[in-house]
Amino acid sequence: MKGGIMKIVSRKLSFGLAILMALVFSLFAYAEVPDIQEGDWEYTMEMKIEGMPVPMPPVTTKFTQCLTKEDIIPKPVNKDDQCEMIEQKISGNMVAWKMRCKVKDGVTTYSEGEITYSGTSFDGTMKMKITDEDGQTMNQTVKMTGRRIGDCKK
Repeated sequence: MKGGIMKIVSRKLSFGLAILMALVFSLFAYAEVPDIQEGDWEYTMEMKIEGMPVPMPPVTTKFTQCLTKEDIIPKPVNKDDQCEMIEQKISGNMVAWKMRCKVKDGVTTYSEGEITYSGTSFDGTMKMKITDEDGQTMNQTVKMTGRRIGDCKK
């Protein structure tokens, strides 16, 4: 009888340990972080407007932002925009997201993008759909490149 109880206790402990290990490994998988060196990053966005009657040359702009392992997606340029992160996925060094922003004058933007980090640089693309207050839309494709330029300024 004593040996039977020990076997049952041993099985329950093994089962409990297996569940605990599965939880620990799932937390590590959930906390996946791309290869990014935290700090101030300079990134360039080359925006191309689609569907224009007359083709327009791409517009290139540069921005600087502090990126961390907790805050790895470049933010919208205008700080007054009210943005909501709809989805964010991390797979290895690639970060993908979907975001919706309310901009001034009833304009909204919806963007889907992905960037791949490589320590002190990244490359990526983003598709944006801009809708004005009358419901008219404009689509943009954005090519993004970034590089770490130093420590974050406080």
